[in-house]
Amino acid sequence: MYDYFGIQAQIGITKHMGGLEATQKLLKWCEIDNSDHVLVIGSGNGVSAIKIHEMTGCNVLGIDLSEDMVLMAQKNLSPLKRE
Repeated sequence: MYDYFGIQAQIGITKHMGGLEATQKLLKWCEIDNSDHVLVIGSGNGVSAIKIHEMTGCNVLGIDLSEDMVLMAQKNLSPLKRE
């Protein structure tokens, strides 16, 4: 039986409070640029971590407790590595 986060991992979604707008504000407030390193704790399927890199060019490391989410994040990142 899965808990709330286990269900999210199984269907491939994560809940990001504030969405893209909140991420953009946070990056602006923190003055993140391509020379920075950002740690995303609870990175879920990696979509936000990938978006942070795309918007700033910074190095991003995402971590999550769910192995399923980490595997999903790796799949989401794979197409980007080929570009």
